[in-house]
Amino acid sequence: QMDGIYRNVEETIVLFGDRVNDQVRMAEADARAAFTFMAIDGVLAVIAGCAIAVAIAGQITGPVHRLAEMTRHIAQGDLTQRVDVRSADELGVLASSFNAMATELAKSRAEIEEYSRSLERKVADRTAELQQSEHKYRSLMENAGDAIFLVSPSDGRMLEMNRKAEVLTGYTRSELLRMSIRDLFPREASVRVLLGQAAAGLNNVDSHVVARKDQRRLTVEISTSPIEFSGQKVCCSIVHDVTERRELERQVMQADRLTSLGHLAGGVAHELNNPLNSILMNANLVLEVTPKTSESHEDVRRIAEDAMRCKRIIDELLDFARQSRVEGQHVVLNDVVTKTLGLMQHEVTTQRTRVETCLAEGLPPVRGDLGQMQQVLVNLMLNAIQAMGPGGSLAIETRHSVEPGFVDVSVRDSGPGIPVAIRERVFDPFFTTKEKGTGLGLSVCYRIVERHGGRIKVESRTPEEGTDGGKQPVGTCFTVSFPAVTQGTGHENSRC
Repeated sequence: QMDGIYRNVEETIVLFGDRVNDQVRMAEADARAAFTFMAIDGVLAVIAGCAIAVAIAGQITGPVHRLAEMTRHIAQGDLTQRVDVRSADELGVLASSFNAMATELAKSRAEIEEYSRSLERKVADRTAELQQSEHKYRSLMENAGDAIFLVSPSDGRMLEMNRKAEVLTGYTRSELLRMSIRDLFPREASVRVLLGQAAAGLNNVDSHVVARKDQRRLTVEISTSPIEFSGQKVCCSIVHDVTERRELERQVMQADRLTSLGHLAGGVAHELNNPLNSILMNANLVLEVTPKTSESHEDVRRIAEDAMRCKRIIDELLDFARQSRVEGQHVVLNDVVTKTLGLMQHEVTTQRTRVETCLAEGLPPVRGDLGQMQQVLVNLMLNAIQAMGPGGSLAIETRHSVEPGFVDVSVRDSGPGIPVAIRERVFDPFFTTKEKGTGLGLSVCYRIVERHGGRIKVESRTPEEGTDGGKQPVGTCFTVSFPAVTQGTGHENSRC
């Protein structure tokens, strides 16, 4: 029985335990379900809160972001952007202010751009006018017959010049732009006064001497006046070369003076010639009958010598007084030089003179008197040999002249040169630096060349003037130009 009861109790307990467990499991399941619902509700609540927060934040920060974006566009120059905020709160007011500001900026920019375009048109028109004016000015400047320099009045620096200025000075434009006007004019004091007067508004015309690049000196007249160039006050100097005009004036004055002296010399020579011939003839007769041992023989001989010297002077005066043009024959200049050197051989040998010749081939002949042309060359060579002394160098050259229709012969020596103070007087009658000279040799040469329709000029350089690094040797060069019968080609060969 016991077994049966115990077994029943045990079974009952087991059954009761199973029920209790079932209830517990059901309670736990209900609890888990409730917690799950609560968790889901909480998550949903959080999500809803976040969504609400994001929505609220978007309503607040959206307009701010749009304002910031608009600010960036405006900063980049895009004034067409506007902020679309229609709220009546502070953000709406700020957005309206930004939109108004953008509108005003766009309007101001449009006005500025219009003003800029107008200003650009005015500048373009003014630039075109200036370019047209400058083109006209440059055209006038380049086509001017005289050299034109634009010079800074403060330091004399050359700012602009025309092509004639390059031809006049021998310098290129780039060289002139690096130079001062004082570099061209040896007399700096006069140039300083000239620039000062021009800067003061005074228009002056003065004569000056220009030093070319090749060291030649030109006589010029300068007209200087103040003008405006590239926005600054400058001196405009118009330089007119009057070297040839002055030389022609000098030649005309020389010719007038020589003509007057020629008339006088001719009259005096004719008046003196007859009595002098009588004196000379009688002196020679007395000399023949006077014994050489007689005391009077030496006196009579001296009378005869002095009378002969006077006769030579009178003959030179008569040569000088001749005015008729030469109607000679065709003469080859190279032949004149060769024959004259033969006549001068004794003097050349005695003085140990070195002679160099450079005779151009193919030179056209000249019309002239062979004897008179030889007389010119003899005088020039004799003067050169006497000026140099023993051991000098004599160079004789023939060539086409730089002036069409002429041929030149030049006689150059290595002597001491002719001082500047007397250089222009060498052709004056009776002017001489020799103790026993008559001063008629070069005057006669001048008249002979003149009668042949030619020209004679002298170039000289003394030791005091220097040699310019060997480019301009010390010595004197006489150049005689004779008119040619036919014009040469200008491309002859030379026998040097």
